Amino acid sequence: GDRLAYPDPDEGYLPRPWVAESIEWADETTLEVTLQEGLEFHDRDPVTAEDIVFTYTYGAEQNPGLAGVLTNLDEVVAETDLDVTFNLSGPDATFLSRAIAGRNSGILPKHILEGVDDPSGWDQPGEDPELIGSGPFQFSDWQIGSQLILESHDAHQNAPNIDRLVRLQASDSSSAASAVEAQEADMVPY
Repeated sequence: GDRLAYPDPDEGYLPRPWVAESIEWADETTLEVTLQEGLEFHDRDPVTAEDIVFTYTYGAEQNPGLAGVLTNLDEVVAETDLDVTFNLSGPDATFLSRAIAGRNSGILPKHILEGVDDPSGWDQPGEDPELIGSGPFQFSDWQIGSQLILESHDAHQNAPNIDRLVRLQASDSSSAASAVEAQEADMVPY
């Protein structure tokens, strides 16, 4: 899913705004973020500052990887629909790269997950969760242990230039490489 920023390989992997219009330090412990206008989840609900607050509160409760990079976060506040303030307990040179652009910082849809006490069981057979995100690809099909198919989300502000992405779950690295070479998959886990 979308993040506020992403590590830009052309800039030494320094964070660069992705769905944020701007990311500015007001002082050494206050980070102000403004979202781009018109952001939407795949179900067309708007992405707002409340979703960002939810991501950094509920998301941290559910994801130890995110919680681990937020130990210096005192509070996150939605100032307006598009403006969010992160208040840190002390200066943190890694906050942008680890918490704002980090791999665990995908934006969560509050309107879907609010009230869900334990989302960890959503990957069990027989469950039919509403898998909604805000990234350039949206969920299409998931065959547990086999493959994940994502379709282009054409309404995304950075819509991809391919229609579909298939990620195979391969039993070993040789099988994974063969699937990519045969164009049966676009990517495999490493």
